[in-house]
Amino acid sequence: MTALMPNPLFCPFSTTEICHASTAFQSRPRTLFHKNPPPARARRSEGSSTDTTPTPDAEGFVESDLRAGGPTLCESPCETIRNIPTSLENYDRFLGPGSFQLMTKLNDICRNDNVRPDHMEFCGRRSMYEPNQHPVLTLRVVAKRNVPSQTSWTVVSRKLYHYLRGEGITNASVEIMDAKFEQSPGIYACVPSDRIFPIWKQVALQIFHQIDCRGVFTIGCFRIGNDNDRSKCPPTILLGVDRAVKRNWKPVRDTIVTILDNRGLFNVAVTIRKDNRLARANQIRSREGIPAADCRDDPNIGTSLSPSDREYEHGTLGGWVEVRNPENGNWVAFAITCAHCCFPEESSDSPEDLKAVQHWKQQGVRVGDNHKKRLLPVDSPSYRDVKSTLDRLADHIKESKSDDNYQEVERIRAEDGFVMPFLKSKWQMAVNEIAGYEKDRHNIKKFLNKNEASSRLGTVFAASGFREVSSTDDPNVLSLRDWALVRISPTRSVGNNRVTIEPNRQNKRTMLLNDFKPDLPKLGQQLFKVGRATGTTNGTYGNLKSCRIATRTVDGNEEYVPTFEHVMLADDKELIRQGTHVVAQGDSGSLVFDKTGSVLGIIFGGNGTENIGYFTATRDLISDIKHITGAQEIRIHGGSNQPQIS
Repeated sequence: MTALMPNPLFCPFSTTEICHASTAFQSRPRTLFHKNPPPARARRSEGSSTDTTPTPDAEGFVESDLRAGGPTLCESPCETIRNIPTSLENYDRFLGPGSFQLMTKLNDICRNDNVRPDHMEFCGRRSMYEPNQHPVLTLRVVAKRNVPSQTSWTVVSRKLYHYLRGEGITNASVEIMDAKFEQSPGIYACVPSDRIFPIWKQVALQIFHQIDCRGVFTIGCFRIGNDNDRSKCPPTILLGVDRAVKRNWKPVRDTIVTILDNRGLFNVAVTIRKDNRLARANQIRSREGIPAADCRDDPNIGTSLSPSDREYEHGTLGGWVEVRNPENGNWVAFAITCAHCCFPEESSDSPEDLKAVQHWKQQGVRVGDNHKKRLLPVDSPSYRDVKSTLDRLADHIKESKSDDNYQEVERIRAEDGFVMPFLKSKWQMAVNEIAGYEKDRHNIKKFLNKNEASSRLGTVFAASGFREVSSTDDPNVLSLRDWALVRISPTRSVGNNRVTIEPNRQNKRTMLLNDFKPDLPKLGQQLFKVGRATGTTNGTYGNLKSCRIATRTVDGNEEYVPTFEHVMLADDKELIRQGTHVVAQGDSGSLVFDKTGSVLGIIFGGNGTENIGYFTATRDLISDIKHITGAQEIRIHGGSNQPQIS
């Protein structure tokens, strides 16, 4: 317990935070008459240490501890768009030749009110929850704020806004923020010495039963803080919730605080945060398309995969496994991924088809199912990736052919004229680029034509559906099953399980996945995965399972069910800040493995900020594959230790 009340500005803050309660501290000094004053906790809501939700004033200006502005302040977290169109009204005033005098005056306004900007710019701001909205033109001011009682930033932002209007710039909002507002805290695994560690399951279940779970995705426990040293970050109950569910989350937080205090867990904090998927425009662009070499008969680990009828979604081909046919003893190879990456939409006009899909989700896909061949074809690479790649190559060809030098030489050549050497060299560079792009397009189309004008990989052979099943390591709790085996079509072939990892920044290693490891990961063990969205990423085992809130419909009523899932955490806070995350949408189906190539599980999802991944452990995965398929022997294709897991 700390001796003094902490400054709420230095408690770990996240742009997705809804409300927070700190670890307990001594509420007042000990005296002769009060030798043991009651502990207290600092509370914060929507970024305000007054624990009241900030509300906009009549002009739309609003203020929290680390941020203020208006009249349009985007919901956090936000992205900054610096490529502002030159056609924008008054562009020259704030970004053109005349901008220096304007910025100087704006800086003076800030300093006159004791706000010292470290950085000031005009840019576009947009909530990451609304990627399709037009960015809001914003004067963004970054300054340091030491205490919440410092000069009101709302007053300053309003002065800036009205000055801009007086200068004819009427379409800009103002945002003043401390740099800490956009610095995400580190999330680390708890350790056995934490008082909550041995009783975490009981605490999680007590929270589940005592709160209203409407809108709650997960209940987890991690060490969370701004320090790179895990020991300086307090254990924290972390609730991931749905931002679309509009409710007062403070009673939920306070119920959890009461549970902790009654158990004497005063050193455990509470944070409730929005956990919906974020859409970062720069990352979306970087993920569009794939190398042309990925359109191959024997797809690699980490290649995208999708149902044939889902044009804009995809998961990951996690790897290649073999199952021994119990009837003839032959080993048969399959691609492994998640079931939810293979199932079609529930929008079929056929009631029979709709019933089949719903049954698969609840009961799994069995080996002898008659509907799967027609309803469960799978593409790899995904339709989205193939189309994006072809479109990108077409754009590159068009861009190269529109180059002025290229067009000039083409005109001269058509007239049998003389081409100057320097022009010819530039033309030749463009010709070589175009030839490379056209070769890639030809190879992709050739690949598609071999597969009946598609990237058809095969058909689901068996799948788990989305089932909550008793865990093999703790039969008293449930965990999710979400896997699928895809039988390869005759026009495709089995790939290899080759991966390249970097256990540390000085050491890169290429190896084959070699076996299924039935043991659970060790505490804090380094983990790896290869996914379509984030590629190869390093992580660490989260030590404590997170409680995932599943829903079931029983007699027409929706019921909440707690499941406990293994966790993979990003293991480098600085890389997270640079945009390298551990699991993102599109990574489901990735196998989790260690530095020796032993497979420890399969990723089925992650959180909205992409620094937590959830996976099913190998023991649960293999047990369920046996249950669904009737097979008794399963191994990694091409593994060094065979046969495996029987």
